[in-house]
Amino acid sequence: MPHPPVPQYPVIIMTGNEPPQLPQAPNQQVLSSDQDRSNNPFVLPGCRLIAFADRCKAAGIDAGLVCALASFMVTAAHLLRAYVPQDDLGLDDTSMTAILITLPLAVSWLYFAGLEGSPTQATVGKLFVDARVRTIDGKPIGFIRASMRFFVKALTVAMLPVVLVSALLAYRFERRQAIHDLIARTLVVARDSK
Repeated sequence: MPHPPVPQYPVIIMTGNEPPQLPQAPNQQVLSSDQDRSNNPFVLPGCRLIAFADRCKAAGIDAGLVCALASFMVTAAHLLRAYVPQDDLGLDDTSMTAILITLPLAVSWLYFAGLEGSPTQATVGKLFVDARVRTIDGKPIGFIRASMRFFVKALTVAMLPVVLVSALLAYRFERRQAIHDLIARTLVVARDSK
């Protein structure tokens, strides 16, 4: 009985210090991370994705705003606890600790989900870089999807290795989606996109 034919693979010969040149299919297009992907078959026509650097700028602005707002609210809660008698508050130490832990999370959730689910479809940081969040179908996201996106993002940020993988996905993935975008089925696109 004859053996099946052996598939022919391209042979890569390296000479010197230059990187190997892999053969490409005739119609294959290699996309760099910063190249405009408006003709990308994985993205809706007329939809321009935001560069990774712009996403990082927006995340930095949003993180600064949320930290400032949460710090203000936690400081106010501490001052309330310090200057108002315990009996007037009706809170024991365990309840006050729970409030101080959940307050920053609630502020972050309302900031991100409220603004991304609003008609502007963007947080202050995303507005600064002219971006907005849309579904992969090109429709606005609502408060429920924005909330799901936030809580998945919060879980990935809480686990350092996962946030690094998520950032790598947003940097190299065709749709530039991080883990929270993949799960919520959203894209971060330019404001002038359809």
